[in-house]
Amino acid sequence: MLSQEPLSLAELARRELLRDPDRSSTEIATAIGASRGTVSRVRLGLAAAAAQVCLGCPVRAHCLAWSLSLPRTDAAIWAGLGRSGRDRLRAGHEAAQL
Repeated sequence: MLSQEPLSLAELARRELLRDPDRSSTEIATAIGASRGTVSRVRLGLAAAAAQVCLGCPVRAHCLAWSLSLPRTDAAIWAGLGRSGRDRLRAGHEAAQL
C-alpha cells in the first residue's frame, strides 16, 4: 500500500479557500493550524492566478462593466480585477461624473 505524504499547510489552506472563498483567513488558519499569513499568501496566489485567466478572455470588457454593478463587498475576481481594483475604477468613474 502506498503511504501518503501529509498535506502541507499551504495545500490545506488552498483546499479550504477553494471550498469556501468567503471564509476569513483567520478562521481557516485556526481550523488547519496554520498562521493567518500562510492563508493570506495562498489567497493572494489564487487571486493572481484567477486574474491571469481573465487576460485573454474575449468577453472581458462585458465582464468588467457587469462587475462594477456588483456590491462593493464582492471579493471575487471579475475581468481580472479584485475588489480594490474595481473600487479604484468606480472612484475614477464617479469623479469623472462630477
